[in-house]
This record gives sequence, structure tokens and C-alpha cells, in this order.
Amino acid sequence: MKWLLVFLTSIEFLCASDTETNLHISTWPSSAEVSLQHPLQPSADPLKTPQVFKISTDSALIQFFLFKPGYQNKAIQVRLKKVPHNYVFIHLSPETDSLLLNEQSEFLRERSHQVWSRRIAKISVLPFLCSGLFAWQAQQQYSQAEKKQSLADQSLLTESEHYQSLLDSYEHHVKQGDKARTNSLYALGGAIFMLSVSGILYF
Repeated sequence: MKWLLVFLTSIEFLCASDTETNLHISTWPSSAEVSLQHPLQPSADPLKTPQVFKISTDSALIQFFLFKPGYQNKAIQVRLKKVPHNYVFIHLSPETDSLLLNEQSEFLRERSHQVWSRRIAKISVLPFLCSGLFAWQAQQQYSQAEKKQSLADQSLLTESEHYQSLLDSYEHHVKQGDKARTNSLYALGGAIFMLSVSGILYF
């Protein structure tokens, strides 16, 4: 039974080796951004060389893209072999065309704006949640105020301490409700402002 398990495990490993390969991509100089998509996607943490991609060997041809400021952009197409590891080394050439250098700078600027846009959009969730929480608190305070008002209206002794206590409690809940509602509106305004900034940066 033990030998059968080892045999089946070995067969599974060999089959996996035939269907997947590790594509090792290296460049000189190193730290070039590498992507299997084009154009390079805006990311706060782009993949850089040396980098390893696990790829199915069913795809005979693989295309990837290299980008490094100050160097020529590269679109590389390689034919994968059905072996556990495929290695690719690319020598990057300095970019001398001023127009292309300006395009690289513009790309980096736009990508930086888009990255910050996504960050701000994610952070804007917090004031939205706070706005909802404050709105819920306001509703609870107004609900308590209505209960105190109802009890005060039912009281026969309008000069008693209990009656005055109900009125004081009513005013307290109303003030707390107004305060929570104001905070909810401020938080909502902050969230809308952040989304507006996010949209301006993205586009």
C-alpha cells in the first residue's frame, strides 16, 4: 500500500511537471517592471525582475512586457519548453529618444495618480461607514426622545420632579440626536469629497 501511494504521488508530480513550468525572467539592469499584460497595469507594487511566473505549458508562446524608466520598452515573445523551468535573460538598452522618455515620464505620472486615486477611494469607505453609524445613533437618540416626550405627555403632575426629569431627558436625547446627525452629514461630505478627488486623479 505504501509503495502504491508513492507511485501515485510520483505520477501526479510528473503530470504536473508536464502541464506547468516556472518562467524565470531576469534583466540587466535588474528591477525592471514585468507584466504579462499590456499596457502595464497601474499598481502600487508592480512586479520587478528577477521574477518567476508559473505558466501552463499548454500555451506554446508567451508574451511579456518590460518597462524601466530611462530604458527602451520591451515586448518579448518566448516559446516555452515542457520542462520544469524556463529561463529568459534580457539586456535592456538605454532610451535616447527624448519623445519616448517624455512618454515614460507621462506614463509614470499618470500611473502614480491612478494608484493614489484607488487608495483614496478605498479610504473613503471609512467616512461612509462613520456616516452610517452616526445616522443610526441619531435615529436611536430621536427614538428615545420620542419615548420621553410620550411619557411626559401622559404625566398628570406637570410640576413634579419626575415630569421635569422627563423633559430634561427629552432635551438631552434631542441634542445628542442633532449632534449625531451633524456628524453624519460631515462624514458623508468628507466621503463625497474624497471620491471627487479620487475621480479627478484617475481621469
